[in-house]
Amino acid sequence: MTGSFRPIKAAVCILEHNGVPACITGDLAYLYYNLNNPYPWSEDEEWPGHEHQRDFPRVRTTNWTNPPHEIVIFPASAYGLDFPDGSVVISLADFGTRPNISQYLAQRPLDRFEFTRMIVPPPLPLPRLPPLIKGLAKTYLRTEDSAQSNEGELCLGYIDNLIHSMNLDKAWYNSIKDEDSAVVAVVSDLVRGKGEWTKWPRITRSIEKKEEAEHVRLIPGYE
Repeated sequence: MTGSFRPIKAAVCILEHNGVPACITGDLAYLYYNLNNPYPWSEDEEWPGHEHQRDFPRVRTTNWTNPPHEIVIFPASAYGLDFPDGSVVISLADFGTRPNISQYLAQRPLDRFEFTRMIVPPPLPLPRLPPLIKGLAKTYLRTEDSAQSNEGELCLGYIDNLIHSMNLDKAWYNSIKDEDSAVVAVVSDLVRGKGEWTKWPRITRSIEKKEEAEHVRLIPGYE
């Protein structure tokens, strides 16, 4: 998503006004965590599309935005998120007055301007990185042997790319606390394999310089 974040802000306010806690997932959450292209598919691979979104409600803006925005509303269980656990979303205190933001938001002046406006109270309910990744791992495990296996493969791809975009390492996944050892195993296996896909002198597949590798770890919600 580029340009204005107002449609998402409006949708969140409407949901929460009606007693429905919300958390933003999908492209905006990935962009926030330094991931511009969540799952780059090669030309010879079959694109799974957005089949997993088909059965969920969606809303679409009218003429007040150009181009129009479409927002899909998922139950928390679809992303393995545990609501109303307050630790799922990033708090206003986490953002502070001058929060670090990803290079992709920084490279887009309009997005940066809009985003800095959107963290004023009430802030956009973006997910913290640990519950986001654990939720993706839970979805992968739930769907890997079912007719929804494409959805699971997407989730695995998102986790792998987030590991590279946020420079996640053994110390990070050791800090993940989850009663399901299979969830931690999914993440730890991908973290251990990070080096196989990184060519020196790059830090990760997505990060070239040490300064950027240190910067992303200061993005609110990293831990």
